Amino acid sequence: MLNTFYNFIEKILLNHEPLITQLQELRELIKNSLMLEEFRLKCVEQVLDSMDRWTDQDTAWNAPHLFYHEQLKYSVRIIFWPPFHENNPHKHKTWSATGIFHNFLNINTYELLDNPTRLKREKTIAASAFEAGYLIPGCIHNISNPTHELSASIHIFNNIDISNPEDNAVWFPAPRKFNLSSGLMERALSTCLMVASDIKNINAWNIINRIYEKSPVALKLMAIQAMYKFDRLHARKCFASLEVNL
Repeated sequence: MLNTFYNFIEKILLNHEPLITQLQELRELIKNSLMLEEFRLKCVEQVLDSMDRWTDQDTAWNAPHLFYHEQLKYSVRIIFWPPFHENNPHKHKTWSATGIFHNFLNINTYELLDNPTRLKREKTIAASAFEAGYLIPGCIHNISNPTHELSASIHIFNNIDISNPEDNAVWFPAPRKFNLSSGLMERALSTCLMVASDIKNINAWNIINRIYEKSPVALKLMAIQAMYKFDRLHARKCFASLEVNL
């Protein structure tokens, strides 16, 4: 299913239509894909696979892109947002298309005033799960999670430099800073667990068990709660096993 998604992106980017038309088509592609349970589960599986492949013992897992097209220079990435987090205003040097993968996010746009460090907020777009949009080059914006729950977004980025993604945008100072990489793997596992918990099929069940196996105790308890929707006996066995090992 993800290969189909990537093939559609390639088809859109090679159709020689104006950029704004391509971005509108990418927005619809993301929106329609997010409506499909199997698409969301495949994305979760890709995130878990990237954790399994991460072998750099000196560097924390950094939520690498799910896919990168070397010729067309675009990547697909999921970003996991802590509660009440707001990143710095910035403007991408190229285009991007974004969908809300889980929960809610606000997209804020800004006007640059006379001083390069002064910005005026123009508008806020409140977006919920499965909604999608796009940004043209030069639009100053930031993303915030206004809720007390974890949120996640899926992005198609047109990359200038895949090895240093921060260099693909111009960043503006802001009074509040937050290290988005802090606790990233646990945040990603929690979000993936919530996504799978909302879907009741065998693939979701397998993902919940997979997360249970690789998670710290607090997340194992969350996974056991999710198991109860599927198989109470199995959930009880996992809880009993967890008690023995505590």
